[in-house]
Amino acid sequence: MTSIGRTAYPRFTRAPSVKELREIYTPTSTDIAFVATTARGPAQKFGLMILLKVYQRLGYFPKPETIPGAIISHLRAVMQLPADLVPDIASNHTLYRYYAAIREHLEIQSEGKHIRHVAAQAMHQAAQVMENPADLISAAIEILVKEHCELPGFSTLERMARRIRNLVNTGIYQSVADRLTEAEQQALLSLIAREGAESFTAFNRIKEAPKSATLTHLDEWLSRLTWLQSLGNMQPLVEGLRYAKVKHLAEEAHSLHATNLWDFAASKRLTLLVCLIAQAQVSTRDEILQMFTKRMSKLTTRAKEELERLREGERAMSEHLVEVFSDVLQVTTETQDPAAADQQIRAVLEREGGAAQLLEQCEQVSAHHGDRYQPFVWRYYTSHRKALFRVIKTLEFQSTTSDQALIDAMNFIIAHEQDPKKYLETTIDLSFASKKWLRTVMVRRKSKSWFIRQHLETCVFSYVAAELKTGDLCVAGSEQFADYREQLLSWEECEPKVAEYCQRLDLPMTAEGFVEHLRTRLTEVAANQRIAN
Repeated sequence: MTSIGRTAYPRFTRAPSVKELREIYTPTSTDIAFVATTARGPAQKFGLMILLKVYQRLGYFPKPETIPGAIISHLRAVMQLPADLVPDIASNHTLYRYYAAIREHLEIQSEGKHIRHVAAQAMHQAAQVMENPADLISAAIEILVKEHCELPGFSTLERMARRIRNLVNTGIYQSVADRLTEAEQQALLSLIAREGAESFTAFNRIKEAPKSATLTHLDEWLSRLTWLQSLGNMQPLVEGLRYAKVKHLAEEAHSLHATNLWDFAASKRLTLLVCLIAQAQVSTRDEILQMFTKRMSKLTTRAKEELERLREGERAMSEHLVEVFSDVLQVTTETQDPAAADQQIRAVLEREGGAAQLLEQCEQVSAHHGDRYQPFVWRYYTSHRKALFRVIKTLEFQSTTSDQALIDAMNFIIAHEQDPKKYLETTIDLSFASKKWLRTVMVRRKSKSWFIRQHLETCVFSYVAAELKTGDLCVAGSEQFADYREQLLSWEECEPKVAEYCQRLDLPMTAEGFVEHLRTRLTEVAANQRIAN
């Protein structure tokens, strides 16, 4: 039985606050005029006003005895009626007459068949996505209110929700089962076959929980995805089903033991298995990508820490070089004779270890200057190389922009994965990379530019992780890293909603009006900014 509290079905507040009474139950001038022209005596007007205000709040007529005394007392005070006046809402004849008057006044649809049709349509549409009867009831209430329909009793809506949910789900189960060949059905059922423990292990393996982002677990999860994919491509089997529905059915299957699935009809059993595997494939891709981005973040952190350690170790060297340079400057300012100055400078350099040694120290300090951690990523990347290549070869990466440079770079390093050469020809575009990365990746040899292979790999993997986070890169068959453009509504779907959307946000509904609105707002902001400055 569905709890009414879990739905949007309107109910009285147990103890209405003064604010609620004032804002919701205080009659408007329209209410007063309607009551004055419809009812005659004070008791009749009092009763009609009570029924009008509670209907406006609930969207249906409750039993008179369930109306809270606080509402009646509030209306009595507002209407300045005697304390002993009893509202005329006792007889059925009076109630029906008042109900009819209120329906006509508020232009309410009260015909039962029409209301049930509207509710059924709303529930049927919601059931394509939702599973809980409470959600179906709430979806129906939203449409009924929008269509100015009187709400039926809660028990009526609950019965409809359960019947329609079962009807929709039965259709879904059968449609999925009909798409399976006999061989595919047997393969799925073998995962939960009663004989032997190995089959139960396979079913439990599908439900295995994600692990922490260690290198070992990343490798295990890549193998898990390969195994899940060997069970078959489930996407054609769930085509046409809303993703939320697939996800819910997968969650239902995940909560069950293998033996519990045999309690269901064959079509539902197969559908639950299909949805479970389909969702496991999606979530495993997400988990692999999460591990991938976390591992790359860890490599970057370690490289930065290594740079900081080197800087700390070279701090004394930097101070020594500054002292040498200071001595050289002092000689040049105190000695006017160039020849003598040259001789003294050479003496300073020789005293401090010689020009060659000092130059080597300068190059060492300069190499670690400017927060350029990129050259140090490689030493931590080596142990990850095999697993990271498995990631980009196993998953289908796509760019969400017109720029394909990073995709081309991924294909390039895959093609050269087994290449033993240290330097590779610069045949691809690295426009996605920063200047610091380009300084690390590129080198001049024999009057020609080359890629340093190991640094090119770390650069590409670093940008793959970064663009996954920003959404510029997506992965087919993923949820968290899916192409966000596919989740956008088409203009055909948006157009009917524009008027309501603009009304809610108080925006003009025409292009010209919207442009003028923006121009006015920007002018106001600019004026306020000038005043503030």
